[in-house]
Amino acid sequence: MTGIDICVRNARLRRRGDALVDVAIAGGRIVALGPALDVTAREEIDADGNLVTESYVNPHLHLCKVWTLPMMAEEALKSYRAPGMAHTASAIDLASKVKASYDASWIIPNARRAVALAALYGSTHIRAFADVDAKARLEGIKAAREERIARAAKLATDKGRPGAINPHYLMAELGKVLDDEDIIFNEGVTNAGAVLLQIPRRVPNTTMRSGGGGLGWSGGMALGAKLAAPDRLMVQISGDGGFYFGNPSSVFAVAQQYKLPIFSIVMDNSGWNAVKQSTLRVFPEGEAKSANEFEAELAPKVHFTKVGEAFGAYAEEVGDPADVTAAIARCVKEVRGGRAALLHARVTRM
Repeated sequence: MTGIDICVRNARLRRRGDALVDVAIAGGRIVALGPALDVTAREEIDADGNLVTESYVNPHLHLCKVWTLPMMAEEALKSYRAPGMAHTASAIDLASKVKASYDASWIIPNARRAVALAALYGSTHIRAFADVDAKARLEGIKAAREERIARAAKLATDKGRPGAINPHYLMAELGKVLDDEDIIFNEGVTNAGAVLLQIPRRVPNTTMRSGGGGLGWSGGMALGAKLAAPDRLMVQISGDGGFYFGNPSSVFAVAQQYKLPIFSIVMDNSGWNAVKQSTLRVFPEGEAKSANEFEAELAPKVHFTKVGEAFGAYAEEVGDPADVTAAIARCVKEVRGGRAALLHARVTRM
């Protein structure tokens, strides 16, 4: 077998006793597993009979507290290590005094260092926390927020390419023209994170998601919200799969008949990415991946703009990142002027 990036030799696996196997890795995935594999790899690692296991998950880590031991009294550590942990409550109280010194300027670099070290030693998922109380104040949350804003900005710098607009860039440009009182109905599914990350919401209840599974809810909810709050801009954001499920002809018919202008954005990645990713999570090396057939592709040459235009809506299709800003501005102008609008954006394929 050729094209192997790494081969781990003489590895011991969980639930396999003392039997030793080789693990071949290509493209970041395990492609072969067995004793004395006949493969040529660019790099070989001799596990020498040691355990090779899956990556780790840390379900509870206070990133605001990492690397703060030097800031604590030595008595805190002694109390925590007391026999039977009899003085744990005292240790926690002593350790909490460091919160009075919390400052985002050192919390962020400490958190980055801790996450990098966790990744180095095999942790790929961390459920992180930040303390909020009278001592810690909001410094931990402030640090996390600053890091989130910086990460969002970095993701949005990549505009994508013609025919494959980066969803983060698309949503960042949308966020620049929305008011605090405008309401977003986020049915982006696998692109929902880009919506949440790139569009700041300063007013409660101005971003909505469904409370459970299912597709097709965002258009109807946007119409209902517009009926209840006619002076506010309602923005429906969905993928092409969700757009199909939402009965868009009915949505735009109601928008026209009852004068309920909403702004609909279709992030078209030509498929149900959630279906594809779910399959890969369960069968990362299965037949679907080998054949690149996930029963998740949708028609790639659809012009969703025609649906909106059939009911008098303003509609644009955008595929070039260079045209995104102006297209959004034109759509928003139409909606604020009393006419529904639909923006069909061709984003990165699934």
